[in-house]
Amino acid sequence: MDATFKELDWSDFSFLKEIISEFTGKEISDSDLQNRITFIMNSPSDQLYICMKDDVKKGIVATRIRENIEENSRFLEISLIVTKKEFQKQNIGKQMVLFCEEKAKASGCIGLWLVSGFGKEETAHQFYDKLGFLKTGYRFKKMIDHT
Repeated sequence: MDATFKELDWSDFSFLKEIISEFTGKEISDSDLQNRITFIMNSPSDQLYICMKDDVKKGIVATRIRENIEENSRFLEISLIVTKKEFQKQNIGKQMVLFCEEKAKASGCIGLWLVSGFGKEETAHQFYDKLGFLKTGYRFKKMIDHT
């Protein structure tokens, strides 16, 4: 693996703003991003890493450890994985997944899992298939009214 990884810090603010806006297609406000970075940095279970190659920031990957109640096991969840568009198709995503596999092994996890949305069947889903991920279910979401 020729990519290197560093934990998120405040010096990554502008890169994180750029890559999240590129990924979501929406501009993220400075205050919203500050809140998200603060949350991640203060979370005992969430980590975000910057993927670098040739001293250039190329992607981000966020992880957390998930304990299973139905069986005595742990998985490393990839909660976000994004390669900047200009660096896609250069094995950056694969190197981020391999990095996560090593983190999972070091944490005593039996595997990795992630959730990917609809509409990505020809891009992200094919990428995950090639790397050995299996489709095992659906994510269900329900919003709660706070009024």
